[in-house]
Amino acid sequence: MNTLDFSETRALRFALAPLLVYSMALAILEFGGLGFTAVAETLHPQLNTPAELSSATFNINHARVTWLSAVLLFGALAIAVMATSIIIMRSVLSAQGFMSFLLAGATLSVVGLAQLWASTVPDSNLGLIFRITHAGLHNSARFTETDLASITTLVTLVNVLAAIAPIFVMLAGCSLLTELSHSKTTDPRRFLRRRMTQLKTLTDLGSALLVAGALHMLVWLRWPIAFTADPAIQKALGEWALSVTLYCGTAYSLMIAAFYIPCSWALTIKAEGSLQQALPDWSESELADWLDKFGFSSAPIRQLPQIVATLAPMLAGPIGSAISSLGSKVG
Repeated sequence: MNTLDFSETRALRFALAPLLVYSMALAILEFGGLGFTAVAETLHPQLNTPAELSSATFNINHARVTWLSAVLLFGALAIAVMATSIIIMRSVLSAQGFMSFLLAGATLSVVGLAQLWASTVPDSNLGLIFRITHAGLHNSARFTETDLASITTLVTLVNVLAAIAPIFVMLAGCSLLTELSHSKTTDPRRFLRRRMTQLKTLTDLGSALLVAGALHMLVWLRWPIAFTADPAIQKALGEWALSVTLYCGTAYSLMIAAFYIPCSWALTIKAEGSLQQALPDWSESELADWLDKFGFSSAPIRQLPQIVATLAPMLAGPIGSAISSLGSKVG
């Protein structure tokens, strides 16, 4: 009697990530709404008189849909970043070390969430960034209490992910600087190449996450523009939103630089020592060529992709503003 073999079904696990994104998109659509009800209520009595249609409802819902897209993008990236960070830590650390890093992550996450809770006090400038837009939504009288509660919940979720996800990126980077494991081979080159690749992957993912965070900030702050038809106020609100986003993007870029540069330098020093010990016959030029080939270099031209990744959050505000200005101006 033949036994059933389900080994091939293991490949189905790669369907989990897109299904998760799809589920998130559906959940945000149903929970956050896209303003379809307001559009339908506007269209129904005026369906046969298109000349009387008002653009105000469509402008407001355009801003709402754009913001929900930013929420979806940030949420998906945050989950991907945390999952990748945990996978990297698990592959690099021992079981005891992995638990220690998770404990450190949990402790730092509590600190981050405490800081987030502290921003809810009236005098917090960080909290005001979000309360100003929320007040604009409330005062517009175009959102039900259920709508406002859903929006508040989604903003809170974004802020919680923003407080936690970078912590795991930093911890994963720290794990790459632990001692190399030579249990299977005395040649450290494979381990070194893998760790530098993982460090660059973390940098790129962290940069993408913070770019998404900066763009979410810009879209959120620009939402009140849809509530006014005064060009002067629209311009002022747009410039203010851009300035706040630029500040946050600059802070994010500095965070990435502070993460990547020391980790890259320390990993390069570790690579030099490991290679000199494992391959004493290599000349200085052979060692330098190998290090340069696989990214262990301080030369700016060799680090160009990571330099671009470092600057990306700072550029997100101007780029997002340029994108938002394409086509008709709708805040």
